[in-house]
Amino acid sequence: MIWVRFDELLEKKEAKQLQLLKSLLLRGGTSKISSLAKELGISKSSLETYIEDLMWINDTYKKEATLFYDGALVMLELAPSFSLEVIETHLYKDSIKYQIMNYLYHHFEYSTVALTNRIGISESTLFRKIKELNVSLKEFGLTIWQGKLVGEESQIRYFYYCFYWYLDNYAQKEISFKQQSLIVAIERGLGVNFLLENMKRINLWLIISKKRISYASPIYTELKKAIEPYERDTLYLELKSIVLRVLGHYAVEVDEEEAMIHFCFLMSFQAMSQNDFYKYEILRSKFTPVELVDTFILESLILYYAPLKLSHQLESQVNYYLSRVHYRLYFFRGIIEVLSREYIIETEKEWSGHVISPLIERLFSSVEGDYEGLSLDHNKTLIDYSKLQYLHIIALIDSQINRTVTIGVKLVLEDVYQEVSTTRLIKELNCLNGVRCMEYDASKSFDLVISNKPINHAKAQTYLLSELGTTYDVIHITRLIRDISTNKMTKEINVKKIQL
Repeated sequence: MIWVRFDELLEKKEAKQLQLLKSLLLRGGTSKISSLAKELGISKSSLETYIEDLMWINDTYKKEATLFYDGALVMLELAPSFSLEVIETHLYKDSIKYQIMNYLYHHFEYSTVALTNRIGISESTLFRKIKELNVSLKEFGLTIWQGKLVGEESQIRYFYYCFYWYLDNYAQKEISFKQQSLIVAIERGLGVNFLLENMKRINLWLIISKKRISYASPIYTELKKAIEPYERDTLYLELKSIVLRVLGHYAVEVDEEEAMIHFCFLMSFQAMSQNDFYKYEILRSKFTPVELVDTFILESLILYYAPLKLSHQLESQVNYYLSRVHYRLYFFRGIIEVLSREYIIETEKEWSGHVISPLIERLFSSVEGDYEGLSLDHNKTLIDYSKLQYLHIIALIDSQINRTVTIGVKLVLEDVYQEVSTTRLIKELNCLNGVRCMEYDASKSFDLVISNKPINHAKAQTYLLSELGTTYDVIHITRLIRDISTNKMTKEINVKKIQL
């Protein structure tokens, strides 16, 4: 299985160029040519060729983006109002793979002659690119076959939603008056209020649906099977009536499957506000697949944090986010990665005092049965993405629940230097979720005591600073905090595995 990324749209050369630009930003915008070549794993001469080919940036974006090379140093400078994402999107949209998928969205099928002429490539290049695309599309349950994109209709729309939401930057686009009228009609019919970002998500979904609704031979096999437990769901029944009425003005007949597809989307992307979802949750069945998993995972988290209690508001918030994750896993397959998984996991280590990943793995492995969405063989990439969402949900609990590692700081230095150094270290450590750091007091209880001189404190671990302000000490203190927190919180989840 392959983790699908947008940079898979690029040729090797363009992918390396994008990596080059990102590496420059991570280095503050400037780097020695030798260091950059080593980091990218290419020769100096190859890197110089990449840089020369990227000089179009200076002409295309004028003073908004400037790439400079003097034979020793490479420099990238971006205007405050300009983002690398603009250049990145330009590279993606200029790629052959993007143009193939974009063509298939607008035309449903292609002839080899028409498509090769349109893109300006040879037939052998087209066949090679389609073969590469099919490797990535496999995770979505899709394939390009005999001039068509083949697969479940819901999956095709979902793929194009992921594809265009980021590459066409729909979060920043205005909604047309006609589209806004449709969204408002759905809003009023359901008795809910959509937030602006959710309206923009629905807008794109409706645009894709309007395009695809005229497709002559859609496949709904998996969709109908997945929707069976929800055929009596109150929201689904309301949406079914609205979709058939509101979308009935299209020039083609609107089938019941349209309501199914729209229900899948609204629930998987949580178009409802938390308050509207809470009202719906009271009425929805507790014995449908997603609802069973929602309840099981929430109860498992409550047991994990016991005897500390989640407030009613926090429980509701966690359930709202969990439900979005589980609906998408249930109704859809695949995801296109926007942010680096590795980067997010590394970043999590900087702000969380708790090792979360073992808990996430335990929660996912505890769900089994007919819930195909949580089957690694069925949906690996979306499961990996969902684990990142779990990470943030659990971090949210950590940040609000009264669970802390208490740290005392005892520095023995000259008066002024001691006060400044102590305050700085306390502020830095208090930025970690689940940590309460303060000046050392022998009469108080601590989990960890940090000092630059040997000190004894009952039941507390100690850490002696080698030198004030070193990166080495900060890294090892953070690691120790996470170990202490994890040891305090490690419990077996005493809930039997769920069987759907």
